[in-house]
Amino acid sequence: MHYVENTDLINKKQNATLKGQIEKIYYFEKIDKVILFEVNGNKVRVYEAVKMRLESTIDCVHTINAIEFITDRNMIAICLNDKTIRFWEILNGSNRFMRTLHVPSTQKCLSYVKHRRKELLFSGGTQGAVYAWNIELFFSGEYKEQPNDPNYQPNQDGPGPGGRKKEEVTRAE
Repeated sequence: MHYVENTDLINKKQNATLKGQIEKIYYFEKIDKVILFEVNGNKVRVYEAVKMRLESTIDCVHTINAIEFITDRNMIAICLNDKTIRFWEILNGSNRFMRTLHVPSTQKCLSYVKHRRKELLFSGGTQGAVYAWNIELFFSGEYKEQPNDPNYQPNQDGPGPGGRKKEEVTRAE
């Protein structure tokens, strides 16, 4: 993430006035977007960076805890308080849901890194554990549903990429 200084925006609201308190604001340089969410909110708003023009909104069923940009895939990961991380592809003016990752506990923070040619998403939860999720493996199609896991919930999100039913996962190795 980078700080963007734009003197044209100083002291201007630029159509970004919201009803609630803003929890986090992120600038993602690769796609030139500002993405934010409100405290105890369930909407992620995507703005065109310079003019702060609202391009799209992602409505989530549960409260958002954290978001992170997956730079190599033009996606954002959204941690929700229902023990899931949901992945959305960010397109110009619209977004596309990709997959859901079921996690062992409510996750409160995310950090994406490319480490030794591996795409890793770190998440930290309410139980003090830090998880490293292999994003390449998660999106490779090699993951299968694990219905014996206590965190597994049947897919109720509709079709995934290419109109196929999404696979739900419990953890990335």
